Amino acid sequence: MAGKIVLLLFFALLYCSRGVIIWPAIEKLAAGKNRVGYQPYEPRRESWKGITFLSFGAMIFFVLFAEGPISIWEMKIGLVIYCFGLLLASLGRFNLGVSWADIHKVTSEKQGLATSGIYRLMRNPIYVGVLIMNVGIVISLGVLTDDWAFMPGIICFVGSCLEYRAAMVDEEKFLRRRYGKEYEEYCERVGRYFIKINFSARRRVETAGRGKV
Repeated sequence: MAGKIVLLLFFALLYCSRGVIIWPAIEKLAAGKNRVGYQPYEPRRESWKGITFLSFGAMIFFVLFAEGPISIWEMKIGLVIYCFGLLLASLGRFNLGVSWADIHKVTSEKQGLATSGIYRLMRNPIYVGVLIMNVGIVISLGVLTDDWAFMPGIICFVGSCLEYRAAMVDEEKFLRRRYGKEYEEYCERVGRYFIKINFSARRRVETAGRGKV
């Protein structure tokens, strides 16, 4: 029990440091304080953020009532997954550069649509990365082997999915208003969550190739 509480506190510290330390540090590295469009990171506080409290409430519940000691292999797998998600989210933040902004506080025309780097493969690497981080957390806390941990762990993950899907939809509405056709074409090329394979484009290329033979 004590070990799981310590592990939970460890992840809570990492999770909180993301907004307090990691994002601001990457922001300064990507944009620089003296560049046009620089804006300090400010966490958003929409009403759907309440889902986060439900998720972490479920996590605390299964930490308090889960049976048995921490599984070392689960903890290691969870930490690897967590670090991968953190790397993906950090890469997404870095690739945004001066385009990073609260959707209600766009400060410069230089904050254009980000379509390079990791954004050539997925539209929301930051949110996807954070969801992967959450998967790592629940696995580390025993969701795979502890019956008490399974259902609250699922609630935690589903709650996170609902939270960040709401954020994605909110931001996509803003980007459609701001960039119009440019963003629509970007959405056709790149998937919201994962790499998008455009089979129709591939078929056109293959057909054109056969026509030249």
